[in-house]
Amino acid sequence: MPTNSLRRIICAFSAFILLTTGCSQASASKTTRDAGNQPSVSEPSKKAKTGGSLPGGSGEPTPIFALIDGFFTCPNFADTADTIQGTNMAAILSKVLAAAKKNNKPNPMYVVSCYTTDPSKIYYSTSADPKKLLNSSVPDFIKKFKDMVATVTNPDAFVVGYSYGGWTSMKLVSELDESTNLMGLVTIDPISMVNCTTSNFLNSLFNTSPEKGCTESPSDFRTETITGIESHAKTWLNFYQEDQTVLHSGIIEVAQNTKKDFNNSQSAHIDIAKDEAVVAEILNLLTK
Repeated sequence: MPTNSLRRIICAFSAFILLTTGCSQASASKTTRDAGNQPSVSEPSKKAKTGGSLPGGSGEPTPIFALIDGFFTCPNFADTADTIQGTNMAAILSKVLAAAKKNNKPNPMYVVSCYTTDPSKIYYSTSADPKKLLNSSVPDFIKKFKDMVATVTNPDAFVVGYSYGGWTSMKLVSELDESTNLMGLVTIDPISMVNCTTSNFLNSLFNTSPEKGCTESPSDFRTETITGIESHAKTWLNFYQEDQTVLHSGIIEVAQNTKKDFNNSQSAHIDIAKDEAVVAEILNLLTK
């Protein structure tokens, strides 16, 4: 096999399991407007949505965050908080906490998480005990966040997810109580855990045509579920790329979509979660 072809395969596989960023190509990432009538991130939501807090709330709302990283983003397997440190979502959290301190805002509550090689189990730590690493099934993780929200009288909730975490964030929001004041949802190149399994990806990698489930936004949600997510979230930002041939997301019709350009890099699925412009827009939403 030619060296370049072998390199492309290695880069693509590495992108999926997130073992390395060494295949990244030096490229300038830029935001481009989606074709048709898709709104850019800088535009207002498709319909006006007003704020609000849970009944009985008083004083300044307490921000509460669910930050959910992707498949194999846990950098090690030690049962300590170090498993979370160094992940994409931990980097975002550190900036959120710094902004809250700088602006004399209430201490945010949070759950920050990542996946290892087993997508049925999610590892996470919480603001209640940041040094303690927990793990559970995805449904139990979602219940944990819902229970956390229920303890706050006046919450402003934000949910951010990348790759499999983007799918998980959509699942989480679809199950949140409608009374929860969901200020923002962010999906970063979301990949379906149902339609893009490891086997699906490997089929895409070694066959002539990529499998659809690994090259589109999550399509396993019913239309009414997607509509319900959009109506609940006051803002839904969706970032995606199409450069990595065998692994990328796509437009979510009801979200505010931003397509990122990585000059055909086969590590674009990794790169988008670290892209400075993407992170800046996320922080703008989470800290305003």
